[in-house]
Formats: sequence, structure tokens, C-alpha cells
Amino acid sequence: MYPFYISVACYFYLFQPLFRFPPQTWTAALAKALPVWVLIVYVRLSSREKLRYIIPKSYDHQNMITGLLFYSIGDVFFIFDTDLMEDGMLCFTIAQFYFSLVVQQEMTDSRVKYVFMFFGLVSFSFVMNSIDDGIMDVFVLFHLLLIYNVGWRSTCRLRKEGLYFSTLMPCLGSLLFIASDTIQAANKWRWKIAFIDFWGTLFDYTALLCYAIMMGTTKTDLHIERKFLKFYIGK
Repeated sequence: MYPFYISVACYFYLFQPLFRFPPQTWTAALAKALPVWVLIVYVRLSSREKLRYIIPKSYDHQNMITGLLFYSIGDVFFIFDTDLMEDGMLCFTIAQFYFSLVVQQEMTDSRVKYVFMFFGLVSFSFVMNSIDDGIMDVFVLFHLLLIYNVGWRSTCRLRKEGLYFSTLMPCLGSLLFIASDTIQAANKWRWKIAFIDFWGTLFDYTALLCYAIMMGTTKTDLHIERKFLKFYIGK
């Protein structure tokens, strides 16, 4: 994961999102997408299949790679905020759809569902009146439904299977996406939030890292992980 950490550090150092918005240049756009491309390579290698096959046979790895690819395109579009806002939003929504295919959990009657449903509706109603574009309204609604659905499913999976590395990462990633998209929507359509580009980028990169790391977990890792957790919990 060192290439990912280095590419993230380079982006923050060169374009300093803590102090200013990145310039609307292709250099800034490609630098922001580069860490996501590094994660795509990591997910491909984590499938442990022969490298002569560019596309892995595992559907989960295929969906994760596709989601990361669309997310990187959305990052490129979002650098050019004023011109390509709808295009970036569409790419992010498609990415979240593919992420939802990876974070699967069977339907349950858990009350957690109603918690996520409530906060999803509150989030949409919070920004709905400030959006004057019907197409963007649809994008935002569908996008919020997806990220809260992934949050609900990953939380149910965590509660059902227990606190393991493979269940914690998707749950943490989905909650970070919810936090990131909520504050960025509030900043875009309600009021300005200090250091929004820094916090949004940090949350997004961390969420994507959680999803990518989840793909590197194998059955052997889970077996060792359970023994490790039982050893320390038993103490």
C-alpha cells in the first residue's frame, strides 16, 4: 500500500486542499485520481490470479475495480466543478452501485434499516430545497439511497458475523462515505464549511482504502484473525 500512501501525500503536498481548492487543471485532476488507480492495481493483485488476465474472474473483484474506475473518473470531473458537476455526480453514483454489489448482506428485519432510512431522508430533504436542477435532484436522491443502503447492509453484516477485519472495513468505509457526501452536499447547497475539500478528500480516500483492503482478505486470513481476536478478547 506504500504507492497509495505516497500518491495521497503527493496530492496533499502539491495542491494543499487544506488551504485552497485545487486548480482546474488536468494535472490536478490526474493527481487526485492517481491514488484511486493505485487501489485498482492493489485490488487486481489481491485476487491472486495470473497477471496475464487483466480482468479477474472473481465478480467481487470485478465490481470493486469497476467502482473504483468510475470513482476516479468522477474525481477528474469534480475538479472542473462548474462545467462537469452532473457528469461527476453520475460517475460517483455508478461507483456506489458497484460498491453495493460487493458489500452484500441478505435482507433482514433489523431496526438498523430504519435508522439509515431516516437519516437518508433527512439528508436529502436538507439539501433538496436548495437544488434548482431537476436532474441533479434525481442524482442526489439515488446517490444517497445507495450510500445509505450500503451503510445499512455493511452494518448488518458486522452485527451478524461479528467484529472481524473483513466486516469492519466495509462498515467503516460506508460510514466515511456517508459523512463525506453529507458534508460536501451541505457545503455545495446549504452553507460553506471550512476546509471542505481537505475533509472530503481525506474521508473519500480513507473509505476507498477500507474497501480495497477488504478485497485482500482471504479465508486463511479470517481464520488467523478469529484466533487472534479470541486470544485477546479472552484475556
